[in-house]
Amino acid sequence: MSDWSALAGIADAVPVPLLGIDAQGRLRLVNSAGCEFLACGRRELLDRELDCLFRDPECAAEFRSALARGSVDAHRFVLLRGDGSSLRAEASPRSVAGLHGLKDGWVVMLRDAESDVAAQKDLSRSIETVAHEMRNPLASLIGFTRLLQSQFGADLDSVGRGYLDSLRSNIDRVHEQLERLIELGRIPERELERSRLLANAVFTEIAQELRGRLEADRIRLELPADPQAVYANKQRFHQVVLNLVVNAIQHMGEVEDPQIRIDVKPVDGGHVLVVEDNGLGLPPEEHLRIFDLFRSARFHTSPRTSGLGLSIVQRIMAAHGGSIDLDSGPGQGAVFRAFFPDAS
Repeated sequence: MSDWSALAGIADAVPVPLLGIDAQGRLRLVNSAGCEFLACGRRELLDRELDCLFRDPECAAEFRSALARGSVDAHRFVLLRGDGSSLRAEASPRSVAGLHGLKDGWVVMLRDAESDVAAQKDLSRSIETVAHEMRNPLASLIGFTRLLQSQFGADLDSVGRGYLDSLRSNIDRVHEQLERLIELGRIPERELERSRLLANAVFTEIAQELRGRLEADRIRLELPADPQAVYANKQRFHQVVLNLVVNAIQHMGEVEDPQIRIDVKPVDGGHVLVVEDNGLGLPPEEHLRIFDLFRSARFHTSPRTSGLGLSIVQRIMAAHGGSIDLDSGPGQGAVFRAFFPDAS
């Protein structure tokens, strides 16, 4: 079995369209969802030039150039499907170096760009509706729980007090999750107010904010001495860093000398925020699904995990015109890289 064949077996289990491209720009992998997305069979696609998918040759050349530079930015273009139709798509490349012995090449995730925008609008409307329906009964639960505590708490035995504490804890968790859903729906499709930020000030704020949790789990947080400035919305940049660090804390697991490292590095066209940990890590086949709503909660069952943090990060990065990438493996920790483009 070739290295690409081994990767293809994993890719077919992924429900999103994926393409595998070698260093020469040839299609070496197309999963089942990709065949359906492109309205074409594997035999008609494999070993063909990547350019065959593009309606505009200049877009094809630009995309291949971006791959050669190692870019992980999402690209939008019009692709040609096997049935003769055209589709505006978004392609997000990820390097496959190190997977199943592959030395170079890329896996590209495809999305329907037009339906994706419509889906985001539908998501915002759905979140607003759910939030409205949940707020009143949740407020009643909070109120009655407080009344129960104040009027009857002294009469409860240890078992009853344990039940009440559990009830309050779960209500608090539902309330927190509701607020995060509302926040997800409020993130616009495109941020307008951005400025050059001193990243160190944000990092210091977050280190203070999470000091108690870090100390409780004995996790060492390493901050850069003199990080690069980032062109971003300050509130949203703070959210991205906070959510990535909290995600690392939640999924650290039992490791010796747990560490989380933050840095900002200059790259072509912007800066990359790096949040790295030495925790449990994640298998490669799950990298493209970890940002889905509630997906991360299914990997780890910690009561502190809502499954929304990484979805919020992905939405914020899209609003900045940037991207979020993950490099991880089982037992190898995780490295998240968030690309913030400079002002155009």
